[in-house]
Amino acid sequence: MTNHKKTSWQVLCKLCLILCVMFILSECYVKKNKLQVQTEATIESEVSESEALVIEGMDYIAERGLKLDITYPILQKDNIEGIFIGTYMVNPVKLGNGLGEKGEGAYIVVNIIDWPSLYKDTNIKSLDFTAYNASCIFDDYDINENKYAKKQMKIKGESKTVYGNDEDKLKLIILNEFPMSDQISHNYMQPGDIEIQRAIDDINKIIVKVDVHYIDGAENTDYYRMESTSDYNINRIDIYKL
Repeated sequence: MTNHKKTSWQVLCKLCLILCVMFILSECYVKKNKLQVQTEATIESEVSESEALVIEGMDYIAERGLKLDITYPILQKDNIEGIFIGTYMVNPVKLGNGLGEKGEGAYIVVNIIDWPSLYKDTNIKSLDFTAYNASCIFDDYDINENKYAKKQMKIKGESKTVYGNDEDKLKLIILNEFPMSDQISHNYMQPGDIEIQRAIDDINKIIVKVDVHYIDGAENTDYYRMESTSDYNINRIDIYKL
């Protein structure tokens, strides 16, 4: 009888210990998630001040930070689902302009991705590309240039024209400013997952307008949206025609 009571007591103690460990782990998980949400919210609030503008009858958002001053157009579309066009490898290149200098206060991260060729018609004279709703622009950028490797930039989102159906030179430039961190282990920059999440968010909310001009004088306007296929990188994107 004594042994039975002893065994029951040991089992009860073990159960209590397991419950305590589970409670501690759950509290740590909750605190970690709260800290992550608070950190991301703090970073978002510190990045820049946003202002709605109307320039020549078009709506814009101006984001003015310590290092990056960018103005981009806004466009509302009723049917945002669209028709799936395809999944494309976009060969992202990241330019981080923080340089590990804590006293800078902020730094710019630029992600450059290839824009896939969607127009094969040989009758095309030119294509005008415009990125809406995010801090992005189109450019026929040569990666060997230093155009987007500057520590301070002022950018206005405008249309970019390519001639013929020569889209393979076109790049989508995604620009974001982040506050410097106090972590020397990250060279005083933000963790990479926070930086890439901002780029993913921009990709997922962009609307792309393409004005197509044909050699015979005909014109057409197409709209597209994008989605990153991953929550952790921007290697591949899905494109939908609206």
